Amino acid sequence: MKKFTLIVFSVFMIAVANAQFSAGDKYLGGSFSAGWAKNNPVNNEQKQFNIGFSPSFTKFKTDKKAVGFKLITLYGENKSTSGTNTQKLTQYGLGAGVFSQNYFTLGKDFYFFAEKGIEATYSHSKATQSAFVNNEIVTQGYSASIYLKPGVGYKLTDRLLLNLEFGNIIDLTYGHSKTDNKTGTTSTTEKNNSVSFGSSLNNISLGDLGITFAWKLK
Repeated sequence: MKKFTLIVFSVFMIAVANAQFSAGDKYLGGSFSAGWAKNNPVNNEQKQFNIGFSPSFTKFKTDKKAVGFKLITLYGENKSTSGTNTQKLTQYGLGAGVFSQNYFTLGKDFYFFAEKGIEATYSHSKATQSAFVNNEIVTQGYSASIYLKPGVGYKLTDRLLLNLEFGNIIDLTYGHSKTDNKTGTTSTTEKNNSVSFGSSLNNISLGDLGITFAWKLK
């Protein structure tokens, strides 16, 4: 039993010691998401559309540490028509971030990584109702966050990586927004500032998971 345990431990240590990446390796990757839905309850048509794209570039400084940057783009529309009134919400977001990743080998072609980074985003949304003259609610804002999240990955080929990212286990965010509400000849403005700290350690769900791909550049 002791001999078997020693052999298993030795094989595990050899797997951990074998580096899967090399200093200077460069990867171009990112994530893409899109969704569309349409519902037709009685006298009420509802449509939803959203799309997101976040390209990234990563460079390994050593065989176990990498740094990189990413861009963030989001767009969405929600439209609901009831009788002669149509409510429409259009929103988009733009952002960028920098990050650092530490990698740990789990076995042949499998690895674990921890990513810490900083992100900044700008968002804009506009809501209107056709039943009201000159009616619109416009919200603009920006946010900055510091985060830490884990993930696991698999080398599909020598150049293609598949990563499964979990939600942020630590997240500190500052946000600022301004909302202009116009109804007819009346206009009001509201400003908000917020600071939030969160963790998903006790509430990890499938909705927190993200799938990304990365391609090794020559």
